[in-house]
Amino acid sequence: MYLKKFRQKNGRVHLSIATGYYDKKTGKTKTVNVKTLGYLDLLEKQYSDPISYFSEEVRKMNELRSSEKAPVIFNVRLNEKLVSGMDTRKNFGYACLSKIYHER
Repeated sequence: MYLKKFRQKNGRVHLSIATGYYDKKTGKTKTVNVKTLGYLDLLEKQYSDPISYFSEEVRKMNELRSSEKAPVIFNVRLNEKLVSGMDTRKNFGYACLSKIYHER
């Protein structure tokens, strides 16, 4: 995500938080507005420096987004046997690994 600054024909600067993605169908990069912030001259009345304030907000949003994509780490003991008739464990084989792999 990034802070998008768009100068309109009337000279006013409009701020929004945007993200880009690659569209496989068209083969082009596209931009999607995540949040519309408003005009810079109006935001300067609320914030002393709206560019740096919202740039920091975008940085925090990117950190949160990257932490959600953190890899899942788990330990497997190859020599451990499953006891038949035990209700607390289930053997799903590769199903959970396949689910994690295909979510990406």
